Amino acid sequence: MSTSALSGKSAIVSGAGSGIGRAIALRLAQDGAAVVVFDLNAEGSQATAEAIRDAGGRAEPLVGDVTSP
Repeated sequence: MSTSALSGKSAIVSGAGSGIGRAIALRLAQDGAAVVVFDLNAEGSQATAEAIRDAGGRAEPLVGDVTSP
């Protein structure tokens, strides 16, 4: 992954296990951010984090529900 304006920054992306959330997480990582991949689906969260790491980025999967306090 390349570094850019987001190098040294962190991002938390909810819904990052699939769809638009996954695309956003991948793009943020491509732009240099370390990404917390947050999703209800553990497998999806893990898969997105692995894709980011495989491309040379930094990511941690996290499972949870943003609608639940």
